[in-house]
Amino acid sequence: MSDEADGEEPNPGGGWLFNAVLTLLSLVVVLLILAILGLLIALIVRALTVVIADPALAFTVIGDNATAIGAWAAAFVGLFTVIVLARTNRTRAKEAVRNDFREFMEWALENLNQTDDYASRLFAFEVVQRFANDPPKFLDKWDSELAERVVDLVAAESEDKKRKSDSSLSGWL
Repeated sequence: MSDEADGEEPNPGGGWLFNAVLTLLSLVVVLLILAILGLLIALIVRALTVVIADPALAFTVIGDNATAIGAWAAAFVGLFTVIVLARTNRTRAKEAVRNDFREFMEWALENLNQTDDYASRLFAFEVVQRFANDPPKFLDKWDSELAERVVDLVAAESEDKKRKSDSSLSGWL
């Protein structure tokens, strides 16, 4: 069964548990790669010290090769860290947009139900319409469709009230 069929919001980005597991898995993968890289370096050092009779020359060769390998290892770890941080920031941005949307919609729906303050209702309708017509970048499709449905319902209700008031005025004429 899908989340939409249950009336719940779909969650494609995962929650905090998904992000925590992803971070731990990423850390394990990086540590395994670094361990394998360390074993390869140890094998290279062992092979060079056995093959080359002069230990000073062996460590010169090792030092020349270790510099390049260390740079690649640092670049790999740095790149992986940047990817994890970017994904975390994207998840946080989505959560912030979702929370802002919920707060604005809650406020707007409370003010749309007021019958005495026309300015508050109009502003609340404009807020909902803004979310429907120009949703923020990280707003879920489900939330955007919700805002569109609210705009359609409020517009339909407004038309019904207008027709009723027009029909009641025509009875007076």
